[in-house]
Amino acid sequence: MNASTRRTALLGATAPAALAAAIGCSGPAVNRATDGATTSQGQGGGEPAGEIVFLNLGAADEMGIYDQVRDRFQALYPKGKVTIDLVPSAELSQKLQALMAAGSPPDVFNVGYNEVSTYVAANGLLDLERTVQQRAKELGVDDFFPGEIDRYRYKGHLWAIPHSGGVQVIPYNADLLASASIRPPGPAWTWDEYLDAAKRLTQPGADGVARYGSTTGSWQSWVYTNGGRIVDDAGRRCLLASTEAIDALQFWQDLTWKHQVAPPPEALRAQNAESMMRAGRLAMNVGLVRADVGRLVQGAAFKVEAARHPRKKTARAQGVSNAAGVSKATKAPALAVAFAFFYSGEGQLVRLDAGRSIVPARRSVARSPVYLDKVLPREQNQLFVSLKEGGDWLPYPEVIVPNFTEFNRIVNEEIGALRDNRRTAADVARSLATRLDAHLSAG
Repeated sequence: MNASTRRTALLGATAPAALAAAIGCSGPAVNRATDGATTSQGQGGGEPAGEIVFLNLGAADEMGIYDQVRDRFQALYPKGKVTIDLVPSAELSQKLQALMAAGSPPDVFNVGYNEVSTYVAANGLLDLERTVQQRAKELGVDDFFPGEIDRYRYKGHLWAIPHSGGVQVIPYNADLLASASIRPPGPAWTWDEYLDAAKRLTQPGADGVARYGSTTGSWQSWVYTNGGRIVDDAGRRCLLASTEAIDALQFWQDLTWKHQVAPPPEALRAQNAESMMRAGRLAMNVGLVRADVGRLVQGAAFKVEAARHPRKKTARAQGVSNAAGVSKATKAPALAVAFAFFYSGEGQLVRLDAGRSIVPARRSVARSPVYLDKVLPREQNQLFVSLKEGGDWLPYPEVIVPNFTEFNRIVNEEIGALRDNRRTAADVARSLATRLDAHLSAG
């Protein structure tokens, strides 16, 4: 089966036009030029050529998958050569920064949403704004889910091409809910309904709680679903001192310490949430993405279902996103940008066909059988697509902020006191607003 035939098989009988353009089905003319590409490559508007290195997170046993990604890209761009380097997630940032410091960065590399400001400050990313603005239709920009591209705009410029991510949901033990006569959560599930279910599913034991109704999940999702925000649209002011945010943080804390429906930190240190759920000691696990749900389903002795995060004022929960950035130092920018767009389309189809539990950034990929009919039942896979299509998610924080490492350190320090019940939500929120305002204004 040649590359073209295999592509059709992955996509189904008719490949959507936007995705076809983005992954190069229309021929080598796609992705010919980028900002400065024609002068630096000397291609004069011809087919992208040269050699590039793609640094990505991954394990050694995934190399076969990425060999397919490389081969299909090179079949579309025979004048280009791609070398793929996979490193564990925990080591990727350190290796990338070391390569940048040594003056030999990879041409394309995985960029987490919160890493953009770091790489921009280091002058390490190619500005993609002009390319995408001028050739949006050709590159299939409208094929991305709402907001996907915009999330990687910082200081008025686009710095990376999103390829995958996820939105937090709640997998639950459907057998336990049925035994407690609790109706399956619906699309408009509220905080009150969720708390009532969690209380009914919690069972005291002789030496403490024998079964917890739920985990707490991420505090960010509770803030978002109560209509609160973490920072303003400009990324210059913390908004956690609002009534909506404080109420959400208090609710998050109360799940553990007041209502006692969620395991406290020491219980989770003794046995993590997934193990608790498998052992029948946990009914609902808040804040998991598709990869987590897929892992939970494997070998589960009970029926696993998934529901969207409960809402109070809005439907938006926390989500995560990953993208491909192009090094400003690349000697083959046209080829590198071509690869970034290819990876967001056919590259993700290859990964999905191999059973990887990702949620793609492109609609066309998410509507393909290799996404909808693998890992989870179709209706659960569709849930993640519906959340993306509806824009029912926000990253943490909502916009890219300078020096996220320090931003996150401050947040973790303050939230730790809330999680351990050492301080009230109002006190933590006020302290966060003061400290983060100082950090953001300095940045």
